Amino acid sequence: MAFIFCFSSSKHICNCLVCPFVWVAGAENSKFIYTALLDLFLTQLKLALFGACLHFFPRATQIYKFVAPGLYKHERGASCRT
Repeated sequence: MAFIFCFSSSKHICNCLVCPFVWVAGAENSKFIYTALLDLFLTQLKLALFGACLHFFPRATQIYKFVAPGLYKHERGASCRT
């Protein structure tokens, strides 16, 4: 779900990340060139995946903290320690 939301707003996320570069370089010197056919799509896909990971990470730690008390000690040692 987070990936779909991030992918639908990936152009806005990209514009937010590029804004400081445009501010420093100027609008006339900041034209991006995509050299391959799928560069724009893959860039948006990577931004969406990274955004979804950032969105899901706090929930993953909450899930682990909920599940961890029910694990045996040797099972808890296999994953990250809290």
